[in-house]
Amino acid sequence: MQRYVEYGLLEPVQLAGSQPLFAAACLARLQRIERLRHDLGVNLAGIAVILDLLDRLTALQREVAYWRARA
Repeated sequence: MQRYVEYGLLEPVQLAGSQPLFAAACLARLQRIERLRHDLGVNLAGIAVILDLLDRLTALQREVAYWRARA
């Protein structure tokens, strides 16, 4: 898990002593990371790129939905 934080794949919301604590939403992201890594063989740098692109895609989809609702 620490490597995922180091690569910026997961972000803890706070620290409890030396242990990072994560939001519940991180569980779905962790599952996606594990699938990319173990099932598809993607390395951590590749996972970082994929997740960044998926986050951007989601943001764009929200923006399109917003503008469609206003039209």
